[in-house]
Parts: sequence; C-alpha cells; structure tokens
Amino acid sequence: MGSTAPEAEHVDVLIVGGGPVGLITAYQLALTLPHADKRIRIIEQHPKSSQDKYSRAIALFPRTSEVLDQLGLADALAQQCFACQSSASAVWDFALVLRQKYQEEVFRTALKEKGIMLEAPVTLVDVAVDEGLKKGRVSQHSYGPR
Repeated sequence: MGSTAPEAEHVDVLIVGGGPVGLITAYQLALTLPHADKRIRIIEQHPKSSQDKYSRAIALFPRTSEVLDQLGLADALAQQCFACQSSASAVWDFALVLRQKYQEEVFRTALKEKGIMLEAPVTLVDVAVDEGLKKGRVSQHSYGPR
C-alpha cells in the first residue's frame, strides 16, 4: 500500500516555527502586507502543549517592549507580567517578566484576530518557490493595529 502525498498548498508567506519570533513575524506581516488577500501560514513541528512545560524565555527588555508597543501588543503583555526596573527608556523603563508560554498566548490571540492560526503539529516536507509569479513592489506602511 502506498501513501498519498499531501496536496500542494499555495501561500504567499510560509513561516516555519511557532515561537515568539515566528508569531511576531506573522503578525507584523498581517499588519503591513499591502493586500488583504495575502495568504500567511505559520506552522510548528511540535505541539505547543509539550513545549509549554519548558519555558525558554521569561523577560522582555525595554527596547523589545517598545517594538511590541508599536505593534499594539505590549499592553496585553503588561497586564499579565511582573515589572522589574532596569533602564531609562522613554516609555518602557522596566523589563516585563512573563513566561514564554503566556507571551505566545498573547501573540496567538492577536494573530487569530487577523485570521491567522498557528498550525501544530505540522512537519514541513517540501517547499517550492514559484519563480513565474509577477514581482510586486512594497510601499511603506505604518505599524500598529488597523
């Protein structure tokens, strides 16, 4: 008996990795891509429930909080964290202490509001780039919720 290969799926952006960097990248692209019909897919090899046992990061430093604030995400994190005084930033003069598990929940919730869901567990088998697609131009966009 042979196995059937999964049907090819066409997406505009594929993000492999559902950790903080992948989630933030997907969210920023959802905010800034010029067309609403762009298809963004984010996949993670491991079920998030198994990774939640081993939090790797717990602190967000002021500059990271400033960037997340520009994306409209810092306030939701600040509602769940401990604050530690650390530096003299203009707005965020403290580090946010919050387990990565909870940071990712905030980011996944924000993505869900943009119609993007993290898919896990999903294993990337193959990628093909369609070089025949017309190249587009990207114009500058302001960051933040729309």
